[in-house]
This record gives sequence, structure tokens and C-alpha cells, in this order.
Amino acid sequence: MIKINYPPSCRLGNYIIIYLLSQFFAEKYNLVSEEFPHNQYNLKNDFNINYFCGEKFFKEEILINDDNVLDLLSCDIIEKKIILQGGFFQKKEIFSNSVFSEKVQKYIKPIKINDIKHDLFVHVRLGDVKNSKSLPYEYYKNQIKKINFNRGAISSDSLNDDLVKKLSKEFNLEFFENSPEYVIRYASQCKKIVLSSGSFSFLIGFFASNDSIKYYITNSVQEQKFNISPWCGDFFDSYVGKRGWEIYVD
Repeated sequence: MIKINYPPSCRLGNYIIIYLLSQFFAEKYNLVSEEFPHNQYNLKNDFNINYFCGEKFFKEEILINDDNVLDLLSCDIIEKKIILQGGFFQKKEIFSNSVFSEKVQKYIKPIKINDIKHDLFVHVRLGDVKNSKSLPYEYYKNQIKKINFNRGAISSDSLNDDLVKKLSKEFNLEFFENSPEYVIRYASQCKKIVLSSGSFSFLIGFFASNDSIKYYITNSVQEQKFNISPWCGDFFDSYVGKRGWEIYVD
């Protein structure tokens, strides 16, 4: 069996990433697994969830966290109950693993939207990370000004923030408000995307299925010369490189 003890500070992006990992291990080791927790987030309206549940159930347990998860990723056989606990599992070695990145695409998929009104979607992560791990106004401005688009949308966990309002006014971006689940679903189906750091933004790009489309995302903090703390830099870049996303750096 595989069980998840989600971190107390877990939000939608982290929930999905940890769940994808649990499903991968369930299939890899043919383990009984848990369904995605529906008490806090309702993905069924916006995503097709292909729940995998194996056959094996063990009493002896092994705790998997950020320190030892890579050992489990490379292990061929394990006959223990896996408990994912004490980690967010956002390591570059996980998503740069081609077997993992290919398999997890099937576990959760956004439901297709036939009427996408915007060809550009900008996601701005602020909230509790503003002034510590958030990307500055110049990052979004530099990305957007290099993109040709007809109609753009902007979404954020802080739509009333001055940074978001300024971007909206300067580039005529429409405020996009909806449930977190629908935002990921909708944004991932737009043709051009500007992403910020963090797991929520990562998943928008992760679920975007057309590799011929160019995606715009932050590269390393050092290359962009922004005085901010790195956040999911390697995690993003390891997957960006494999998907062929385009990165703009001034």
C-alpha cells in the first residue's frame, strides 16, 4: 500500500504533485493506493483522474521524504507499505526522469475546453511569498512585451496587488477569476503562457500538452539578475529543458 501524509501547509499545486508521485510508485510497485483527497479540492469538475490501485498490501512500513525519495525512484523492487511524509518532493531529479515524466501525464488530465477566449495567459504568484520569493514586475514585463497576442488574461492569488493591476493596465490583460482547479485547467490550454515560480504555476505548464507551442518561464535567478530567492528553479528548469520550452532572458 502507499499512503500520503500531506504537509500541513499543502495547497493545490503541492497536493497534485505529491499525488502524481504516489500514483507513479503505486504503479511501479503494484501497490494499493489512495484516491486523490476530495475533501479540500474538487478536481472532478475540471480534470479526468485516472486512479491507479495495485494489488499488493504490506504491513511493514517505510517513510519516504525529500531525503530518500530518489532511492525509491531508482529501486526495482520494494515490498513495504510506502508512506510519503515530510516532503514536497519537488526535486529536479524527479521530473527530469523520463520514465516518471511520461507516466504521470496520464494520472490527471485537464478536461478540454472548447471555448478558450485568450491566446495569452499570465500567472502571477504573490500571496505569502511577496517580497521574499516572488518574481518582480520587470520579469513579467520583459516576457509579455516579446509575445504577440490578441487577447490576454492575468490570474493571481493577489489580484488586487499593485503589480497585477499595473500589468493589467499596461498590456490590456483581463482579470481572470475562478476556482484554482479551473485556473490551472484553463491556463494550460492557452497558446502562450507566462509563468511564475511555485508548484501552481509549474502545473499550468506541466499540463499544457502541445509541445509545438512556446512557453515562457523564468530561468535561473542568476541569469535574470533579479535579487530574489530561488524557488523551484532547478525543479522548473529540469522539466523545461525536456519539454523544449522557450526561455527569455534579458
